[in-house]
Amino acid sequence: MRRLIVLAALLLAAIAAPDTLAATPREGQVTFHFDLWPWSSSRPIVVLVGRGVAPVHPTPLVVASGRDRVVAKPIDPPDTRCERLRYRFTGLGGSQAWCFSLDRLVASGSFSGKLRGSSASVTLTITTRHVWWSGPLWTAFGAAVVAVALVFFTSSRLPSLITALRLRSEKERTGKRVTDLDGWMREARGRMTQGDLLSAVIWMRTDGIAALEATRADLADALERASAIPDGSPLRTAARREAEKTSIDASDLLGTDGKRATSNASQLLGLIERMQADISEWQLEVGRLLPGVSPAHEKEAQQEIQDAQAELATLSARNVEWVKTKLDDVVGQLAVWSDSARPAVQALFGSGVTADVGLREFSDGVEFGRGSLRRLLPLADATAARGLLVVTVILLMAVAAGTALVANYLPNDTFGSFSDYASLAVSVFGSATITGIVGAALAWTKTDDWRP
Repeated sequence: MRRLIVLAALLLAAIAAPDTLAATPREGQVTFHFDLWPWSSSRPIVVLVGRGVAPVHPTPLVVASGRDRVVAKPIDPPDTRCERLRYRFTGLGGSQAWCFSLDRLVASGSFSGKLRGSSASVTLTITTRHVWWSGPLWTAFGAAVVAVALVFFTSSRLPSLITALRLRSEKERTGKRVTDLDGWMREARGRMTQGDLLSAVIWMRTDGIAALEATRADLADALERASAIPDGSPLRTAARREAEKTSIDASDLLGTDGKRATSNASQLLGLIERMQADISEWQLEVGRLLPGVSPAHEKEAQQEIQDAQAELATLSARNVEWVKTKLDDVVGQLAVWSDSARPAVQALFGSGVTADVGLREFSDGVEFGRGSLRRLLPLADATAARGLLVVTVILLMAVAAGTALVANYLPNDTFGSFSDYASLAVSVFGSATITGIVGAALAWTKTDDWRP
């Protein structure tokens, strides 16, 4: 009779408070995460708060694929290893500490299993990944190094390679018109950069040949007008040969230092024009002074003129100064013998022209010195700026690589598979490469086209 009364009371209590029994859950879940070294196993200990007596048998925790597993072995209290760890609550509302050691826990995976106690069960999930300063960091570093090498190869070595290929092509095209181009390039390589050498060869083909041909045409026209220069003189003969010449020598276009060369045609053109003007003026001056020569010196005057004309017949590029001096002496002597001699006779080739030429040469020298100084002063600053640019680009690429590492590693609690590393390497390489190329492009400044 008493037993029936107790059972009835329990039944009434259950009916009266159905929510009280349902308020305490019988299943919970908890997750632990560990960062481990790659290709190593560990035996960490986890402690969770359950309800009732903990499981007494080992429980396997397996990954979704079922290939790998971890065994959760219960540890009976009291155990100092369990007491030192922070408890993880499961939501079961109990106060019983469940302590387990995870045997053969490997990096990179999500292991899950159900721990069944006397009054409740807990779904235990263990996530592991490679510690960031091991494989992930070195993968990111290697990808960043490859990116840096690629960026600097494309910004320095690749242009050099392209320049070398273009130089070979331009040499073949220009060599069809310019003779001794190979010899000129061999000497110029030690004094000019490869880029300047390419620009020089292109200039020879596009501008230099046309300029030399135009100079030879001008020389031919000057010869037709140079009636004062004797036909048989070596200067006129050399000028005629140069004007009729069709071959182009590299040395007539540029020097081996890249500076514009004074071609033979240009030199002869200058001599023809100068001597035509000087001889014409000499003839006018002789015609003015000769009638005034005293009868006592007429024969001597005629002999002086004949000697001067004989010198003109030998006029060449080498003896121009000598012939000019001879003509000057003849004019001076005729002025002395002439009754209408002027108090002071200015020589055709006197100090006025020399002074003007000397002053002009001095001014050119000063300007050249100033230009050289302007070119030399920025060298140190340019080197420092180039170094600063390289350091800045590398730092930007390092920031991009670090950002890619964080973005790929932190959200992935199971980082460690081949696909994870491949994705990290591609992300770091792409980010660093794009950053480096953009940085180099922004720092690039356009320079003027090369001119001799």
